[in-house]
Amino acid sequence: MGRCPDSGVTYCPAWTCGQEAPAGANEREVALTNHEAINVLQELHRYHNKQCGIKWEDVTCCIEEYVLGRKLTKAELKRFVEKNILTIDHQGRTRR
Repeated sequence: MGRCPDSGVTYCPAWTCGQEAPAGANEREVALTNHEAINVLQELHRYHNKQCGIKWEDVTCCIEEYVLGRKLTKAELKRFVEKNILTIDHQGRTRR
C-alpha cells in the first residue's frame, strides 16, 4: 500500500499495460500491441505466486513463452536503448 503525497489517498500500487508490459517486451527486442500487453498482465495476475508476488522476470518470461509481439526495428531498438522510449505496436503485426 502507498499514500499519495499530494492528496493523502491510500492506494495499492499496480502494474499497468501502459508501461510495464511494453518495457518488458522492448527489453526482449519485441513490441506488443495493447491487447497483448493486457493479456500478459492478466496472465501474470491470474497465475503468480501470491507469496512471492510478480517479479520483473515473470513479465519478460511470459512474453517469450507465448512468443508475443513483433521484432523491433533497428531504429526502435536504438530509441529504447539510448533514450528509453517505448515502442507499442499499434498495427498488430505478427512476429516473423
